[in-house]
Amino acid sequence: ISKSPEIKKIKSIKFKKFKKKNPNYFKDKWHKWHQIYLSTIGHDPRLNVFGKASKESLKIFLDLIDWCLLIGVDYNDIYLGIDGKSEFFLKDGTRIYFYDFTIRSRKLIIEFQGVAFHAKSSDDVWENPFTSETSLENINKRLNKHNFAIRNGYKILEIWSDACPTQNLEMCKKFIENEN
Repeated sequence: ISKSPEIKKIKSIKFKKFKKKNPNYFKDKWHKWHQIYLSTIGHDPRLNVFGKASKESLKIFLDLIDWCLLIGVDYNDIYLGIDGKSEFFLKDGTRIYFYDFTIRSRKLIIEFQGVAFHAKSSDDVWENPFTSETSLENINKRLNKHNFAIRNGYKILEIWSDACPTQNLEMCKKFIENEN
């Protein structure tokens, strides 16, 4: 990276012209390589956040962990992408499905759905911010992921980022209590 203001200005002008001529270049290249990675190695290494909990989900899941410990759930039985731990995952052939919060011995999964990355309804005018995935494609992909876990004996609860965190936490507690 140049430190020269003149070179930075020239590069900025060239970049703006390139973007104007090729507005979808970076999105198309990203998507092309995403598909290549998925078909060859099963995941996109550029998305290294997989297996790690989002900051938004931790607003609920950290309190949920404390509550789980109070009711006797062993910390090592809880899978969540924090503190050097990874999210729980199931493998279906070449596909790997990560699940946000799992109590493995009880076969319980709680999925935190951020509305930016997960469509709530096929009626939504929604598009994945990184790929060209539509709401219907997103919902079908999520259903495949959930159905795979269900076929493996797990029960799933979905909570949404646009819901009240306190209500989400209470839903999680009831889910765990009722499935005990």
